[in-house]
Amino acid sequence: MNMLMVWMHRQHGVWHVMLLLLGITLLFPGEVSARGVDAPSWMVAQAAPLPRSAPRLKVEDEPAVSQSSSSGDDREATTLIEEDPALKSVAVWDFDNTTIAGLGAIMDVDHLTRTLPEMILAGLSQVPDLAVIERVHLREVLEEQKLGASELTDPKSRVRLGNISGARFMVFGEYMSMGEMLQLFVRVVDVETSLVVYTDTLQGSVGALSQSVELITARIARTLVSGDVTTTHFGWKEDVGLWKRFAEGLALIDDRKYEAAEALFAELLEKNPGFAPAKRQIQMARVGEAFRLGNSHMQAKRYTEAVTAFKKVLRANPGFKPAKEHLREALRLKRRSR
Repeated sequence: MNMLMVWMHRQHGVWHVMLLLLGITLLFPGEVSARGVDAPSWMVAQAAPLPRSAPRLKVEDEPAVSQSSSSGDDREATTLIEEDPALKSVAVWDFDNTTIAGLGAIMDVDHLTRTLPEMILAGLSQVPDLAVIERVHLREVLEEQKLGASELTDPKSRVRLGNISGARFMVFGEYMSMGEMLQLFVRVVDVETSLVVYTDTLQGSVGALSQSVELITARIARTLVSGDVTTTHFGWKEDVGLWKRFAEGLALIDDRKYEAAEALFAELLEKNPGFAPAKRQIQMARVGEAFRLGNSHMQAKRYTEAVTAFKKVLRANPGFKPAKEHLREALRLKRRSR
């Protein structure tokens, strides 16, 4: 008997295990299989290790928003930012009045300082594969770079500013009034190399000024894009008083007084319905205001509104480099704030 008791004492642990297995079988009959005892599902769930927390993203690791997930507006904005290698951009500076007669003669043609470049720019804007940098945007670049008009007397400063604005070519010019005759001298500079790629001198009567400008515009276009180019007549009128008033509107744009400029051009267009330059400058005044508003929206962190404003600028002026840069940054911040 003593030996039996000793044996049962030694087997005490085995009996405990058997009793435990029997209890599990009764409580969880579906959990026992031919392979042995599986732990209940609720036990498995509790026993599973907790997942690691996702690593915190750094700013530079921020996932980019795919093109397919972007809204239609964002897709259009991305397209506007893209560079078109076939597109050549050109800007036209105000011409220098080199008339050497008396002060009265100089002032009588001083409005041509602004109107001659605008005539050429308007003609070039109709040429395929050419993107013009409007004067309104050159003035905005001046403001951003904190440059004064006096600093632009240096041709090198002008070329540098043209490069900032995104222009590949810059058109410079000067003119001289000789009574009823006007001599016009134009040169085109490659901004990347600073080389003069085209020069031209034209002399004609003041009364036939628009014909001279159209001729020289067509020659510039052929130089820049090669092949035959014909610029369409842009509704020029040989009305000196009209052009002087038009120059006053351009001066308002130069001063970034866009509402006043728009009102002046609207007045000219009402009195002269066929005067297309006034209609064009109304649009440019609105575009200039859009660029200014875009910058204001960026400062106020209103990125959606900034994207809309810069898109408006690039639709009218696809080669304007600062607008592309601002739009790219507005898109990035807009996506990041989602």
